Amino acid sequence: MAKFEHHHKFKAWSLLGVILIVAIFIALLWLWQKPNEAEVPPPAESENSPVVSTFEESEPEPESEPEPDEFEVPDSYSLAVPFSSQAPFADWGQPYQDACEEAAVLNVHYFYEGKEFTKKTADQEILDFIDFENSYLGFYRSTTTAQLAEVIKAYLGYDRVEIIEDPTPEDIKRQVAQGRPVIVPAAGRELGNPNFTPPGPLYHMYVVRGYDESSFYTNDVGTRMGENYRYDIDTVMNSISDWNGDDGLSGEKRVIVIYP
Repeated sequence: MAKFEHHHKFKAWSLLGVILIVAIFIALLWLWQKPNEAEVPPPAESENSPVVSTFEESEPEPESEPEPDEFEVPDSYSLAVPFSSQAPFADWGQPYQDACEEAAVLNVHYFYEGKEFTKKTADQEILDFIDFENSYLGFYRSTTTAQLAEVIKAYLGYDRVEIIEDPTPEDIKRQVAQGRPVIVPAAGRELGNPNFTPPGPLYHMYVVRGYDESSFYTNDVGTRMGENYRYDIDTVMNSISDWNGDDGLSGEKRVIVIYP
């Protein structure tokens, strides 16, 4: 009887061992077939997959000013440029008689500053401008576009003052439509302005502040009637002339644009 029990126990332990081995084998097989999550690559992004960034969204870049050939110039445009003549109190003696350059620049400057002229303010501004030119250039009468551009930077502190060579009507319109009045040097007697004392100024400067299909709207500082005065486009273009730096007109066509 004892021998039988011993044999029975042996068979039981053998069966238990087999079951244990099989269980271990199955467990190892399952572990071997289970994918390693750390090694599984992320799904490939398709063309339509959203891109998720861990960086904070940055501020959008400011839009740059359109290139000249990309800006669509409207058919008409006008800027509210404040006006003062070069002789605010109608005194056309010196220095006011030759203060068209200073007055034209100040019209543009007051536009950028959002200020309005009074006669008293305009008078003092013109005289102060002339005093600076006398100390900076040694004179104030009949400045060339290059000389005036230099003075504008030095006196009023503008960083960019552009001289446009051989401008077309479209060049002038484009500047105005982008908010920049244009300062025009001219052979004054070719303008044919009936408000000028005959024969009119040999050399003159004024401001183009607007336009339509046939006209330029100007602040012509050479007359008290010059606010928003209209010239035919051909008249303006034909009369443009720089000073020769000596005693006469050069005939070279240039205009001045101040960038605010």
